[in-house]
Formats: sequence, C-alpha cells, structure tokens
Amino acid sequence: MPAGTYQRELHQFGHIRQNMVIRGSYQELPKNISLKGVVLVDKVDGKATPVSILGLFTSMPKGLNQAGSLIFFVFFIVAVFNIIQHTGMVNVVMHYLMHAFRNSCIWLFLIVYITLFSDLAEAFKLHSPKKK
Repeated sequence: MPAGTYQRELHQFGHIRQNMVIRGSYQELPKNISLKGVVLVDKVDGKATPVSILGLFTSMPKGLNQAGSLIFFVFFIVAVFNIIQHTGMVNVVMHYLMHAFRNSCIWLFLIVYITLFSDLAEAFKLHSPKKK
C-alpha cells in the first residue's frame, strides 16, 4: 500500500472540536528510507518514513501508557463482577425473579432488558452534528 496523507479540516460539533478528513484529498508521499531512519527516527517533512527499530520497541509501552485509564477501568469492572458473582447475589436475584414471574416469562425478560439497557444509549451517546 503506498504511503500518503489526507488533508484535514477542523469541525465543531457542539462543544467538541474534531479534525475531519477531506473527501478525495489523498496524496501519495515519496518514501524517505535511510539507515538513520531505520535505526532511529529520521522524519522529513513531505516524505513518508518507515517505523524505526526504536519506534518498534517503544510503541507497546507508549500505547499501554496512553490506554492506562481504560485498562484500569476494565480490570476494576471485571473485579466488581467477580466479587458479585462469588457472593452468589446474581443467582439469588435471578432465582427470586424466575420464581416471581414463573407464569409470565415475557414480563421477566422485559424487566431485565429495560433495567440493564435503559441508560445504555445515554451512556454511550454519540455526539452527531446537528442538522441545519
């Protein structure tokens, strides 16, 4: 795949500013391959450079550092669900609900579904541009 770049422009969506790619603005870039660029970083404006050996070994720690809060959040949520599961609370609540709604399964399904997913759309609401 040839190396290249897109032109971008800044758009405002409510209180969020985001760089957006301009459609049809892709331009191929000439390659800059040098010994210094392979071992260390040798960036030249207007030219594509390959990933250096140093960049190869530092990309994983940089990525983990940037995603640290997300990784911590996922571990925390898994730990909370594990504690809840080991206490037996999920089994007790589901047993009670199945006993209470043993004659009307559809109501049990609707109650569980609405309880779990009622605020999901709001929690993951995407900010879309407002139509003019």
